[in-house]
This record gives sequence, C-alpha cells and structure tokens, in this order.
Amino acid sequence: MKKFFYIPCFIGATLLASCTSDNDFDNTPSPNDWSNTVTNSNVEIKLGTGSNGTRSSLGDANGLFAANGLGVFCLAKDKLSDDTKLIEINWSRLNESTKTYSLWMDNVKTNATINGDVTELSWADHKTRWYPIGNWHRYSFYGYYPRVEDKDITTSQTKITAKITIDGTQDVIWGKADPDPKEKPYAYSGYYFRQPGNDEDIPVLQFEHKLMRLDFYVKAAPDANGSTANAKNMGVQEIAVKDVPYVGTLTIAHNPSDPNICEDGKLTFESVPNKNFLVSTDDTSGGLSETCWVDDEAKQVGQGLLVPVPAKGKTYKVKITLANKQENPDKPDKAETMIPNEIELNNTQAQFEAGKNYKVMINVPAATKVQANAKLTWWVEEKDAIKDIIL
Repeated sequence: MKKFFYIPCFIGATLLASCTSDNDFDNTPSPNDWSNTVTNSNVEIKLGTGSNGTRSSLGDANGLFAANGLGVFCLAKDKLSDDTKLIEINWSRLNESTKTYSLWMDNVKTNATINGDVTELSWADHKTRWYPIGNWHRYSFYGYYPRVEDKDITTSQTKITAKITIDGTQDVIWGKADPDPKEKPYAYSGYYFRQPGNDEDIPVLQFEHKLMRLDFYVKAAPDANGSTANAKNMGVQEIAVKDVPYVGTLTIAHNPSDPNICEDGKLTFESVPNKNFLVSTDDTSGGLSETCWVDDEAKQVGQGLLVPVPAKGKTYKVKITLANKQENPDKPDKAETMIPNEIELNNTQAQFEAGKNYKVMINVPAATKVQANAKLTWWVEEKDAIKDIIL
C-alpha cells in the first residue's frame, strides 16, 4: 500500500506592537484591581501569513489554501508574576470572574485566503483585537478547522474540547503557538512585544492533520491467459467504507498540572454512532454520479475519503459494487448491479497514521458466468414403507 506524507502546515499569527515608550509593567494595575481593569492594551493582535513550501490537505502542493471557518483561541497559560493575589487561570466559560482574561479569544471565526505565494489569515468579523493590559499572564494561540458553533465547545478550568462531526469530505486540522517560556519569556503578551527585537516576531501555529485519507484506484486484472479484454467490461458503481465513526471530540487546549498527560490536539471517536462513507464524484458526500469503467491503466475513483485512524487491530470494511456493461451494451450505465464485493483495510500493526494518504488499488477481473449441468436420479421405491399414521 503506497503512502503519501503530508508536511505539517505552518500558519503565522503575527502580533505587532504599537510604538510606545512606556514600560508596560510600570503601569499595570494592582492585583486587587485586576477584575475591574481587564481592558485592551495598545498592542494589536494580527494574523499574518504562512511560509511558502508548506503543505496542507486543504490546499495545493505549495501548502496554500483558502478556507472559511477556522476557530482560534487565545488563552492565558502562565502567570508572569509571583504575586499570590493574582486570580487563577480558569478557561471555563461558567466562571465570570476569570473568563474575561483567561479566555481572551474564544472560538473566534477566522478565514484563510491565498494572496500570491502566501496564505493569509484574517478575522471574519473584521474587528481589531488587542492584548489585555496588565501583563499578568502570557498567552498561547490554538486553532482548528472546521470551526464548530459555540454550543459544541466544552470548557473547564484546564481543558477546552470541540464536538466535531465529519462526513468523509472535510479535513480536520489543529495547531497551536505555545513557545517554551524558558526560551521566550513573556511570550505572548503586550510586554513581550515591547522588548527590543520582538516587535516583528511571528508566533507560528503549526497545524497537523487529525484524519487519514483513502484514495481508491481501479484497474483491469488479467485472466488466466493474460488478457484484460473482458475485465474492461467491468465498472465501479459504488465504493463505501462501512461503519465509520463520525462524531469526534477534539481537545483544542489542555493545561494539566502534569505536562506529561497533556492532550493538546487529541481527536477521539466513539464506535457509535457510525455510518457508511461513500466515495463521491465531487467534494460532496453523495456518491458517484456515473460508473467508473476499468481500464489497463489505473484510474482514481472519485474523490478521496477522509476518515478517522482506526485503532490498532481494528478494520475498515470496504464494499465495492460492480457493474458489467455486457449485460446491457446499449445502456452500459444501466447495467444490472452485481453482488457487492468486500475488502478489508486492517490496521494490524498500527500502520495507519493521521496526516497520511493511502492509495488503495483494486484489481477488477472479468465477470465469469457460472453454469452447471444437472442430472436427476430416478425415484427409487423404498421397501420399508412408512407405518400407518393414526389421526
């Protein structure tokens, strides 16, 4: 099975500081006044561009892509002061006293557009956004696609998750910009960008794919004599990957006390509910619009399918429905459907991975007419008759 590798997509979130000569820490409010002074600083948050030469399944070979509806979070991660009076970091939307600064940006809709040789990100509502004044915390960025509505976001003190539904046609990506505070103290905060040399620093959201892709190809299989003439009468009417789980939980951000158990970017699916995913002619989930007739050269059937990575030892069953144009030569697309065939894609050795493209080659042989001769044995009288039955 041939594998194609995706290189993670890099999207920059450029945060540019307005010119100022003030020392931001000298003008911060006291911890006692914190809850009353969560306002904007004059350090603007701007989403910038990715670098050329990256790769995303959403776009072309250069990594450029256009997509409406990424969700972006800007979350407080660490305290920048040892003052014990500081209000704790709490990402829960239910905590009114902390969410104003902990959830500084909450599932903000962002669009990606191609501009020349770069992908640019911009706020969908065209509003300007700023870092908070005070600089009591450093902030990290988290992004994901496709964005879900706020009702499908779950927040707690240390974790944010999204309920994502897939249909086989849409990629799921996730990324973050969360530098090591030992390497970049105060990153990211208004104070950080006021320091010499930091005003043009570009925080990079390194997106990664959370699904794997299956591309199906068909070609004519030779018969015992090496001929493919009859096999080329065969066509594929439908390919379905069966029982695919389609409701998943994506961990957008996780801030546990033990970093070794952090689940940032984890995407999990329950075995139910599930449904069949159809290979489709276009980027919808409606199936093939016409029969794909096989030939000597391999040809791709429809678009690829994006599916969850099965757990080790688990199997995807693929149903392939064939047609034979010899059954109705005048209207081959109306050929009688044959008995579906099934193949298995087994993740025996955990060889399937997210972010990889798998080419499934289906060799289709000619239909063989099954015929049998019959001979009926003449009745033989049994010497021992059935005993009388008394009613």
